[in-house]
Amino acid sequence: ERLRAERIVPTAETLRFSRLANQAAAYVADVAAVLIAAGEARGQPSTVIADASELQRFVAERHGLQRAKLGYSREALAREWTILREQIERVIRRAASAVPEPALSEALALVERFIDQARQISDRSLFRAARQEGAKEVEAR
Repeated sequence: ERLRAERIVPTAETLRFSRLANQAAAYVADVAAVLIAAGEARGQPSTVIADASELQRFVAERHGLQRAKLGYSREALAREWTILREQIERVIRRAASAVPEPALSEALALVERFIDQARQISDRSLFRAARQEGAKEVEAR
C-alpha cells in the first residue's frame, strides 16, 4: 500500500498487488530465516545464513530485472527497499517487545545489512537490464 500511496513509479496505482509484491514474500521469509538462524548460531558460522544469502542474491537479482520491466528508476527502486526495511523493522519492534535492547539492536542491524546488500544487487540488476534495453533500442533504429 505504501508503494501505491507514495507513487514511487507512475504506474503503481494501476499494477496488480501481485506485481507490486512480487518477490517480497520470499524475501521477507528469507530475512526471518536469517534472524532465527542468527539467534540459534550465537555467533558461530551457520549454513542456514549462507544459504539465505544465496537465496537473497537470487531474489534481489530477479527483483531488479522485474522492476526494470515495470519502468522503475534507480531512485524508485532504492525507495522501495527503504519501505521494505521500514516495514520489517516495524514488525520486528512490535513482535520483540520482551527482547532486550542489545539483542534487538543487533537483529535490526543484521536486517539493515541484509537489505542493503539486496538493494545493491537489485540496483545492479536493474541498471544492467536498463542498459541492455537501451542498446536494443539503438540497434532497432
